[in-house]
Amino acid sequence: MKSLIIFVLAVAYNISSNRWLTKRFNIKEKKSNYVNEAQKVIEVFIIIATLGIIFVIPSGLSSIYVVFSCLSLITIIRIFIEWKFERESKEYILSINNLIIYILIVVSIFVFIKWSF
Repeated sequence: MKSLIIFVLAVAYNISSNRWLTKRFNIKEKKSNYVNEAQKVIEVFIIIATLGIIFVIPSGLSSIYVVFSCLSLITIIRIFIEWKFERESKEYILSINNLIIYILIVVSIFVFIKWSF
């Protein structure tokens, strides 16, 4: 129940903070999900590598760590590429905010939900 409350609060915070940051920094809506083709290739490679690792390691809690690590890595790479190549769009600010929310949700899952693997 605690994790559900934290999840709902995190989603509400994410929506409201993204709206506030968009207005505060005058961030325009993105035309595509990728800054350039290299970012797309890197993200696809990370997803394929993650799927390969999941099939190699035994199932259970370790594969959940791999999935969360993959999603975190993709988000961190996205933040860096947005900051490096499209700094004037300030889209990386929203990505940093989303990463913080993602980390809060993952921590709440691991702290409040007892995994039964």
